[in-house]
Amino acid sequence: MTIPAAEEWLSAFEGAPSLAGDAELLEHVRQRFHGKYLETIMRARNDMAADRAWEGFYFWMVFPETNRKPFEIPPDEASALLESLKPLVARLREGLREQRSSQA
Repeated sequence: MTIPAAEEWLSAFEGAPSLAGDAELLEHVRQRFHGKYLETIMRARNDMAADRAWEGFYFWMVFPETNRKPFEIPPDEASALLESLKPLVARLREGLREQRSSQA
């Protein structure tokens, strides 16, 4: 199994129509996911902890606009985005696990 390429991550985010039409918003959401939620998911010690991180990312996206978060993604798009990202995260975990075992 291989670690997902940058293009695969970008393609997953571009699959959400609300993000595909706005390069700045797409980059903001992508950076937030990679900088906060992905890190939390990868460090999760069990499925319940990982699920909480996925839920946090979902609710961050669908929560109504505020001064600090000037966008809102429809719930169906946010769900579809999560379903596109989950296989990539699983591949990333597996790829990193394989790398560690080959280095040992």
